[in-house]
Amino acid sequence: MSKRILFISNGHGEDFIAVELIKVLLNNGSQYDLFALPMVGNSGAYDRVKGVQKIGPQKDMSSGGFIKSVKNIFNDLKDGLIGLHFKQMMNARKQPYDLVVAVGDFFPFIMSVVFLKYSKLILISTAKSDRFESHFLLERYFFKKHHAIVYVRDIETEKSLVQQGVNALYKGNIMMDMIHCPAKKLSQKNQAITIGVLPGSRHEAYQNFELIKQVINHLPKEWSVQIAVPSSLNKAKFSEDELQQAIIFTTFEELLSTSDAVIGLAGTANEQCIGCGIPLFTFPATGMQTTRKRFIQQKKLLNNLVEYVDTNDSAIIAKHIVQCLESKSFIENVQINGPKAMGKPGGARAIAGDIKCILES
Repeated sequence: MSKRILFISNGHGEDFIAVELIKVLLNNGSQYDLFALPMVGNSGAYDRVKGVQKIGPQKDMSSGGFIKSVKNIFNDLKDGLIGLHFKQMMNARKQPYDLVVAVGDFFPFIMSVVFLKYSKLILISTAKSDRFESHFLLERYFFKKHHAIVYVRDIETEKSLVQQGVNALYKGNIMMDMIHCPAKKLSQKNQAITIGVLPGSRHEAYQNFELIKQVINHLPKEWSVQIAVPSSLNKAKFSEDELQQAIIFTTFEELLSTSDAVIGLAGTANEQCIGCGIPLFTFPATGMQTTRKRFIQQKKLLNNLVEYVDTNDSAIIAKHIVQCLESKSFIENVQINGPKAMGKPGGARAIAGDIKCILES
């Protein structure tokens, strides 16, 4: 009989991390019955993989799953957050599983503990790092109590959790398995620079693009600009009105291959840019994912390689971008240390191998 694995993820980026792991599991010759519960929004990530049964219901919330304030919690409660998660978990527990894999922060893990009560639990922890915020005492307590395996995103966090009795492992960064980093250098001075734009994956990206356009209008006119719109958003809503130059719509993969630097108001995609050694510029905008606190955390997470500009004055932001890209040392610092900050690829293959061993034990 095939072993049954349930993946629970709570975010757009987390869904794709789970999908990357699923792809490796399906390609290694083992036979599994795979189930997926995306807790946040109407994710289409799992639909890209054949043979995965998605558990619902799904519904978009006001916060987009990024709950960082009382106001966000209140709005999501009005939208039916508690009822949604209760229905999701009730539907999930109708099936028996040999292993539950939570992807994201502590929330999908504790939901698995409370509702599913399985002895074999894995957390792929994407949201915490000792570089900016250690796991809380309560989190560590439940990790140990339920003998969970916690895959972390960097060696510092692994060492910290192991010292505190948690079965934590660092096997590489699945986010870096999801992309191909090109070997390239910034354009020479006599060449036009190509700027990539990552507006984010949540609905506030439409409004934030208006600020991004103002920044673009202050950049040198000979520079090229391209934008990668994620599948969770409608490309038609990204208006080119008021732009003083044409903008190219492209894929994220192509953006990584051809951009000399990136303006990023994203989460996972921002981190992947740094992992490829591409200079990244952020600034505060609208929405809980693009606050000052959020980007400072991201900057710490990536060893201060993100260039955060603490203003929404488009002229100042553009001037800072130009000045940074005129600095050879700035560019080389990101190119050399970016891949180190994000960590090595190979996490998906290593974790898939561990899962096979767990299910065969």
